[in-house]
Amino acid sequence: MQSFILVFVGSGIGGVCRFGISKLMSGSSTNFPYATLGINMIGSFLLGLVLAQTIDGKNESLRWLLAIGFCGGFTTFSTFSMEALQLLKGQNISAGLIYVLLSVVLSVVGAWIGFSKFSG
Repeated sequence: MQSFILVFVGSGIGGVCRFGISKLMSGSSTNFPYATLGINMIGSFLLGLVLAQTIDGKNESLRWLLAIGFCGGFTTFSTFSMEALQLLKGQNISAGLIYVLLSVVLSVVGAWIGFSKFSG
């Protein structure tokens, strides 16, 4: 039961953080989804960091709260997918492809840095 509570709390906090960052960046005059790109990159880094710190199986509570809860609530693949589709459907093929490429590459690099730099 404790694991469910930790995931619940973490995902709530992560979701509110994502919403806040999106609102702060919504005044941007560009149609490019920088907020989601940044959120997913930061979330991937944090996930790598948390998993590196909990890889030994110790501190599962931290993994439930931060990796599954916070990072799961903070990052969003569905928003990324819809924003990419909107760019592509809006005949902005180059921006759509750049967004997909940057999202995948930067998120994987962020996870790698978080995991490799902080693993024991």
